[in-house]
Formats: sequence, structure tokens, C-alpha cells
Amino acid sequence: MIRNPSPVHAVTDVLYSRRLKVENLVINYDIRNTNHVRLLLILSSYRKPDLNLNNGFLSTESLDKETTLKKIDEIIRTLSSSKKPSTILTDDEIKSIKNVDTEDKPKLVNRLEDLVVLLRDDPDNKQKINDLRMIAFDEFGHVSPVRDVLESVKSLF
Repeated sequence: MIRNPSPVHAVTDVLYSRRLKVENLVINYDIRNTNHVRLLLILSSYRKPDLNLNNGFLSTESLDKETTLKKIDEIIRTLSSSKKPSTILTDDEIKSIKNVDTEDKPKLVNRLEDLVVLLRDDPDNKQKINDLRMIAFDEFGHVSPVRDVLESVKSLF
């Protein structure tokens, strides 16, 4: 036997029921259910990487200052063929960094090293930081990990 919900119960369900749409996935949830809330917290922290480079949408969220500097250091180490394993860069990012032309690698390393020195020693010199960032972006903005850290530098410094 199917029981009809009471009008009061139906009203509270409407008050507590929510709908979340993530791309093509629609999730109905109840804010009173702690499992639903946990799941939503997990989903809200997840972000699918955007592989379309022509839409102007960043593939990662902005990083904090320390993570940005560490990521630049790891890009420099990867370009310099360091044996130290990467802790921040993904395999795809390492692959795209290694695909930079061998003639351009020293140039990119120099640009990033100059930028790191400025960011660490003189973070208040916004004009110089922006000039270096723009030069590196114009020359190497097509390399996704480089583009991501340079956009992060733009938003943070």
C-alpha cells in the first residue's frame, strides 16, 4: 500500500530538497542528510580539467603563493632534466613541459628563474613582475602548466 505524504511533510521536503546540476549530471539531495552534504562537499571541491585551450577558461583554479612558487621550481627542474621526482606536477604536465623545443628550454628556464627571484626577493615590484610574466606568457603561454602558473602569478602578485 502506498501512503500519501502529509501536506506538512511535503512542504518540509520542498524546503529541504535541493537540486544541483554539474555539467550533464543532475543531483537531487536533501540538506538534512549528512551523507548528501559530505558528497556535495567532495563534488564542490572537484573540478574537471578544461582541455579546450581556445575558450579562455583556466584549466586549474588559482594557486596560493607558496604552491605557485613550488610549481615554478618544479617546472624549472623538469626543464633542466633533474632526477628529483615531481610532487606537484602531474604526468600530463610533465609531458607537455618536456615537449618544449630543446632550443627554447634554456630560454624558458631563464624567464622562470628571473620571475621566481623577483617574486621571492621583491614581491612589491608589481610592474617588473608583470613585465616578466607577460614576456614569458607571450613566448610560452601555449604550454599549459606554464600558462597556469603565469595566470596564478597574475592573480596573486
